[in-house]
Amino acid sequence: MFREFKQVKQNSQDVPRRYFGNGELELFVWYKKDQEITGFQLCFYHKGHEMALTWHPGKKASVRRIDTGSRGPFVAGSPLLKEKLDCPAQGLLDSFAQDSESLEPELADLVQSVLVEYSSMTL
Repeated sequence: MFREFKQVKQNSQDVPRRYFGNGELELFVWYKKDQEITGFQLCFYHKGHEMALTWHPGKKASVRRIDTGSRGPFVAGSPLLKEKLDCPAQGLLDSFAQDSESLEPELADLVQSVLVEYSSMTL
């Protein structure tokens, strides 16, 4: 079940954003001021790597490895998206679908449709 974390820092110049998690997946959603979705990022682990599937309207989804930016106990950098990687698209779709009923239907349908499209591109 996805849970929304309400204490998400909002930057005044940034578009509004929301953050959901279910213990296995993390979903970040960006909105226009009129509440139209401008993109999302679904983060997950695969083969020991933190990864992110990123989507914006009019563009194909891509999956990249996340470099957390950590350089040891005393140096913390910013997370960066690194090289594109393949991921188990069907497994990601199945994991999302199991818990998506706790999200608003429009949001769940959008993410699921992007995952289906991504899955068909990786066959």
